Amino acid sequence: MNKVILLLFIVLLCFKLNNTATLRVAAQCPLGMFYNTQSLTCEILACVNGVSSSCPNGGCTVTNNVAACTCDTSALIDLTDVEGVIDYTTCSQTCDHATSGCGANTECTIALAGSAITCTCISGDYYPDSTNTSCSLNPCSINTNGDLCQQICTLNVTSPTNYTCSCNSGYSLVNGSQCVNIDECTSGLATCSHGCSDKIGSYVCTCEPGYQLNGDGHTCDLINCPSGFEYNTTLLMCTDIDECKLPNNCNTLPNSACSNLEGTYQCDCNQGFQKNETTGTCDNINECKNNNGGCKQLCIDTIPGFQCACSSGFVMSNTTMLCVDINECKIGNEGVCDQICVNTIGSYYCSCNIGYSLDTSNNSTCLNINECLVDNGGCQVFSNTSTCTDTIGSRFCSCPSGYTLKGETQCIDNDECSQDPCDQFCTNTPGSYYCTCAKEFVMDSNNVTCSDRDECQENTHQCKGTSVCLNTIGGYQCQCPSGWEATKDGLDCTKINRCITMNCGNSTQGSCDIEKGCICNPPFSGVDCSFVEVKEVESQPSKETPSVQFFLKSTEYKGDISIVSLQEINYKNDIIKEHPLSNWNYEELILPEKTISKYTLTIQANGYPVNLNVTITQFNQDEQVQFANNTYSMKSKTIKYGISMSEYRFKSSLNHLNLVMSGSIETSQEESCSKVDTSNKLGNEVQYVQYTVNDRTLQGRFINRAIVDGRVQVISTNIVQNNADSSYKNSRSLIQIPVPNYKQTVELDPDFSLLITSKQASSSESTEQTNTLCSNNINNKEETNSKTKLIGIIVGCVGGFIVLTVIVSAVLLKKYKHSHRVISIKKKFGI
Repeated sequence: MNKVILLLFIVLLCFKLNNTATLRVAAQCPLGMFYNTQSLTCEILACVNGVSSSCPNGGCTVTNNVAACTCDTSALIDLTDVEGVIDYTTCSQTCDHATSGCGANTECTIALAGSAITCTCISGDYYPDSTNTSCSLNPCSINTNGDLCQQICTLNVTSPTNYTCSCNSGYSLVNGSQCVNIDECTSGLATCSHGCSDKIGSYVCTCEPGYQLNGDGHTCDLINCPSGFEYNTTLLMCTDIDECKLPNNCNTLPNSACSNLEGTYQCDCNQGFQKNETTGTCDNINECKNNNGGCKQLCIDTIPGFQCACSSGFVMSNTTMLCVDINECKIGNEGVCDQICVNTIGSYYCSCNIGYSLDTSNNSTCLNINECLVDNGGCQVFSNTSTCTDTIGSRFCSCPSGYTLKGETQCIDNDECSQDPCDQFCTNTPGSYYCTCAKEFVMDSNNVTCSDRDECQENTHQCKGTSVCLNTIGGYQCQCPSGWEATKDGLDCTKINRCITMNCGNSTQGSCDIEKGCICNPPFSGVDCSFVEVKEVESQPSKETPSVQFFLKSTEYKGDISIVSLQEINYKNDIIKEHPLSNWNYEELILPEKTISKYTLTIQANGYPVNLNVTITQFNQDEQVQFANNTYSMKSKTIKYGISMSEYRFKSSLNHLNLVMSGSIETSQEESCSKVDTSNKLGNEVQYVQYTVNDRTLQGRFINRAIVDGRVQVISTNIVQNNADSSYKNSRSLIQIPVPNYKQTVELDPDFSLLITSKQASSSESTEQTNTLCSNNINNKEETNSKTKLIGIIVGCVGGFIVLTVIVSAVLLKKYKHSHRVISIKKKFGI
């Protein structure tokens, strides 16, 4: 009732204030209602056209169907909680803090218009002072780190420090701010019936072993464990007793084992045993009675259990537990069989290799079979010669000397002659061979090699008259003194008279010397002075091979001379070895009177080196040269070859060499004729070859002498002609210079000259050999008697075996003139 009277008093004061204030009626009236001081209830605030009799100032407003009183412009509608009153009909007066008299850390309010100013502390941990006009900060609010009090800080405005320190339960205050633990167990504050354990700020009661703490946390009662359990003082609980570790009934029951259970135990039969329900004993189980124990072959009952086993010849697999066959031939049976062991399913047997038989006494060892006792082991039979040899387990056939085993049993005769074991001739015989020599040789003591027979010393030669016998390898030669020449049979000599067969032209062209033949008057030349020398010829030796190219200035003629190859020839005229000649070393010496080109080469002949030396001399002036004890005249612009060879290891003493050369001359004129001629107008000492195209002739002079092992020996040059290699515009051929069998060195000496003849190649006149080819527009027309010229190139060669080929021909001579030795061999063998 007093509260109602006080409220009415406040309302009356609000009406007296000059400041317009919003009425604040009752704390329990919601928005849109006002507190009726007469009925003391909250009623709906009626607002009609902005006027309400319930509002002190008569002003009101409606928002969202909710009415509220309005205040004058000098007052604010109080929509917030002010001292617990919320009715939105009270107008509050504003408060000026500066003139309000409120102190620090405060804010001022006027509850009702005209009422006194109230000072209140600002939000935060502040408290009013004794005058209620100012506020101070609560010192306990800054005790976050225990700077003032270690545990509990309480505001106490009556204390000089404005706070009081205290401690939590279990602690005691020390020095007014610090707290220390109280040991209730030692201080007598604990109430435990058995034991006490102090904790920080508290304590815990404990019980002696066999006791447990009651629910009050202070008293203890005795623990009673069920049967089969015992109290575990470590775990502080009842745990199972393992009766199997103690004496029990299972210890007296055979074939059983104790099984511990929770709170008890039981006796179980071991594996392989079962409980006899009648006797209570554990009896053995015979597993083999049930499906053979699952075994594939044998089942063996054991106490306890069972075992699977295998029949003889089988073994149990450790992985599959199945019976697998034992390979007795590999496992533990080494030496059971002497040779061959054959495994079978569950067993094995022995056998023997070919050439052995099984010993039936033990069926394991093998006995050797002597195959030679039956039909000589199948080996071919030779009288007085054993050809079958028994071996352990076999036999082998052999052949006598001179035979070779063919297959396993047959012997065939060796043709030892196919391996050329003899120096000259070999005759094969059954199982052997023998060597023979030509009649010009004698057999050495080794019955293989042949030595030359010196017919001159033995006086078995046929030389007669003025000729002198000269022994050669495999023959001999009848040589004539100076001024004499050999007869056609080569056995006698006749006085030289060159003028009988020579025509040296008229007295203006030349004259004839009985021994020398034609002596030509310049500018005539040639063997019969029928050629005219031409000085406009140029020649150029090659720096790669011993060859010469030449041509006439301001004419359409050119030619060449070259060394082609070296051949080893047997007594049948077969080429058994041909040496291509390449990779020469070159050296040049230039002198005023001549130019000398030197060529060297080493070849391999039958496994031994042979050195070849070739010189090509280009004469710039006339010169006399010596060769084979004779003097020869070399004209200017002629070419001379000198050829020498070191020792050549012949495969047979009957073999000789051929040095192959080539020569040619050609023209670019379409209407032309060509021919190749040979001549020996100077008797047997010199042989000529002439390559003619129209009125130009390349003449080669071959001295039928060679220096063999330091002695002069007669040789014969052979010209190989083949029209397939020539044409009407060129004349060419190969030249074979035979080199007799020698021991140390040999030297040869051909020469060449380029001439112009008065006889055209188309002339009907012929020489000893003539091969004429003409173009279609020339049919052997007679030549005019216009004066012709001679062009000279003479080539001389010393040493070795030489062949001249005209413009590269591959034709090799198969027939040639032989020395007396070769003729004799032919006669002997009927060749």
